This record gives sequence, C-alpha cells and structure tokens, in this order.
Amino acid sequence: MSDNQTPEDEGATPYWDYPIVHEGEQRDDYEWIGVSGGAGYGTPRVFDPRSRVVYEGDFDEDEEHVQIVETDRRELGDDETLGDHVAEVGEEHGWTWLSEFAHDHMETTDHPGTNVIDREFERRNLLDEADADLGFFGSYTYRDDDGRVHTLEREFEVYTDESRRTQAGQPVAVVEEVFLTAEEPDAESRAGDAELESRTRRELPVDVDADASEARIEAFCEEWHEANPEPISRTE
Repeated sequence: MSDNQTPEDEGATPYWDYPIVHEGEQRDDYEWIGVSGGAGYGTPRVFDPRSRVVYEGDFDEDEEHVQIVETDRRELGDDETLGDHVAEVGEEHGWTWLSEFAHDHMETTDHPGTNVIDREFERRNLLDEADADLGFFGSYTYRDDDGRVHTLEREFEVYTDESRRTQAGQPVAVVEEVFLTAEEPDAESRAGDAELESRTRRELPVDVDADASEARIEAFCEEWHEANPEPISRTE
C-alpha cells in the first residue's frame, strides 16, 4: 500500500468512491463520514443511520473497497448528534477528508464555523519572483446565531524544493489565514466593513509521495481545507 491519501494512478478510484463492505456484504445504506488522521491513508469512518453506529474501517486497495472493522464501533448516545461526534473526532485526530454528508450534519449552531453558506478553493498564479512553487486560495463564508457573516480566507504557498521539505521528504505548504467578521449583522458584502478577528500562519506537511504530481499536491491541500472549516486558532 502506498503512503498517499489517495491512489496516485490517474485511473485509480478515489477512496471516497470506495464501496463499504461489512460482514462480506456491500452496504449502500451506510454513509461516508470521512477519513481522520493524517498518516498514510488515515482511518476511514462511516455511519449506519439505522443503528446510529459509527464504524472505523480499513482500506483494501487491491479490492478497492473499505472493510468495516466490527470491533471498532461507536454507538451514538441518545442526546448525541452525528455532528457532535464529527467535532469530537476532529478535535482528537483531525480530519484529512470530510464528506458532504458529514458537513451537512455539522451545520448546526452547536458547531460555530460550520454553518457554511459558501466554500471555495482554487489555484493561484504566482509572481515570477515568488519563492513558492505552487499557490492556492481557499475560503469559507458562514453565519453565526445572530446572523452575522464571517469569512475565513487561506493562502497556500507550497514549497517543493529539497531545502524546504520535511525530514520525510514531503513538500511543505505555508498557510496564511485571516478570519473576518462583518461589523453589521446580515451584511452580505464584507469589503471595508469587516473586523479582523485573527491572523494565523502555520506550516503544513503535504502528506504525499516525494515525487507526487502538482495535481496530487493540489488535491491534498483542497482536502485539508475542506476538512478544516474552523479557523486554525480555534483548533490548535
């Protein structure tokens, strides 16, 4: 098994399209939650809506499916929502990838920062004199209980030069993040009327093979952005 989060071959199936197999049967009624952790393929987590049980699984790259591990199960409590569980796992292990199903269940006032009304990620052209090798931009826009609009903006600068790589040979992404809050509730346009809540910078090891393509590096950065809708300052 490779150390990538997803298979590198162009014709390979992304892990979020892997079918879920439990006790020898493919379970189309189970829902993907996401992949937690960041080492290797991470830990797939899926949800059985009927029994309200969250399962961990193992990737079977040869058979291209996820095998449920029966002993690694967690039944949600009577007063516990799936969004509560997703937030708890995120705090303990982090999410490498989070499904739209999970995002939908986190869109409650109990989890600030996940009432998302818009999400964006795109590649950015760098200036010729820039030191970085790749650039990306990501953002979230969401509302709080009072209807106030918040914006989370991230600039990714990725360095692939040998001198900037980690000891494991991974590229490094420098993530510059700003968190803005509109001064007036229900403000749709935040230009000129937003208050800077926080500005954060962190270096993020890009968990891909040393010879990974630019497309694979971009996919990792986008997956990380999608799995982290909260400001970095709230999760560290």
